[in-house]
Amino acid sequence: MKPLVYAFCAGAAALWLGGCGSASGGSATEVTAERGPMLYALVTDASGQQATMLSGGRYRFANDPVYPVTSLGGVIDINRNGMIDAGDLPAPELKLQTPQGLALTLVSSLAHKAQIATMLQNDFNLSETRLYNATPSGDSTIAAISDELYKYCVEHNVSDPSTLTLKIMQSLQAQIAARIGEYGSGEFNATKRERYLVRNELGLQTMTQAEADAMNRQLGEGDGTPLLSELNSTLRGTLAFMWNEEKMAKELYLALHAEWPHREFYNIAMMSESQHQAAIASLLQAYDINITDIDGEHAHYSAEELQAYGSGIFPNAAVQSLYDELYAKGVQSDRDALETGCMVEVTDVNDLNVNIALAAAAEADDLAATFTTLRKGSYNHYWAFDGALKVLGVSEGCCVLGETFCKTPEAYPDTRGGGGA
Repeated sequence: MKPLVYAFCAGAAALWLGGCGSASGGSATEVTAERGPMLYALVTDASGQQATMLSGGRYRFANDPVYPVTSLGGVIDINRNGMIDAGDLPAPELKLQTPQGLALTLVSSLAHKAQIATMLQNDFNLSETRLYNATPSGDSTIAAISDELYKYCVEHNVSDPSTLTLKIMQSLQAQIAARIGEYGSGEFNATKRERYLVRNELGLQTMTQAEADAMNRQLGEGDGTPLLSELNSTLRGTLAFMWNEEKMAKELYLALHAEWPHREFYNIAMMSESQHQAAIASLLQAYDINITDIDGEHAHYSAEELQAYGSGIFPNAAVQSLYDELYAKGVQSDRDALETGCMVEVTDVNDLNVNIALAAAAEADDLAATFTTLRKGSYNHYWAFDGALKVLGVSEGCCVLGETFCKTPEAYPDTRGGGGA
């Protein structure tokens, strides 16, 4: 069977619902998403319009984008060669945005806050034009600020840099100033700096050549047009069920965050589960699967039908029952809410293990790759909730729930890098 493009690279609706404004210029607008160059990211505007990837982290909107523009996921092109290869870094939970201009960076992600924008302009001599249009590869000051912010985000579990506060920025002033001096005093080589930051300063796990080859196989052949597997009824039903389950995790965590505002709930819901739900929706669309009538001769994929289900409402009765049960537990107390997170992630992993085996047996490589990516996320989320319980004083973490929910790092590899949601 032939693969479909990696699911985190396709489909989805806007995941950031901030204030809106239109770009000026012609009918086609190009933006650049750069931590290092972001390849195969999901770049959308506030109306849900999705941009097409060009090269080197550049993306093109067919029509003027409605701001803010957001980038999610993708791969950080560490060596900046425009290809996914060994040493590159998957970034499925990194969110970049810009409230205006043509660059999505960690710096532009903070500039939507007036006080921080003023600080960046005054303390680091950045014009408004540079804030929203300069990229780390072309501007040593932007690179230095971006690198220090990325280091902070990794070390403090922050997936959305736009949530950083003025107080945090002020605490980083000395480190940022030192990095600006370092980058400005010698040869500024963006590729060398990116590699050193990721490998030496942060010790992040980059892709092996085998992993890069596997990901490239998921990106299609020839002109890059996605190629589809042949799905049996079981796998079509699996995709429909997984959409329900990812929707449940996102909405349960947001509902519990409203009661017990732990950052784990918000970060995982908005930076991961939203993206996971969008990834499954893109597969439903690619295979033209109607979520309530998977084998109907005249039933087709419908984005409108998916969007019609309100928060906490699911077409699958089993998922609806599970949501109701878990929400009833989670609202009881702080501890119950975090324990619910452990339960959701173990349930997800169990289901994904079955689904990966089913997809592999049917040689549906696109589904197997997507499910494997989702499982990696669930492993990380499990440890985020485990850590939050321990901070709360529950020394056993998720293991307090018993053997079923007690996992080891060998069973659930933790690849968060800095340890985070």
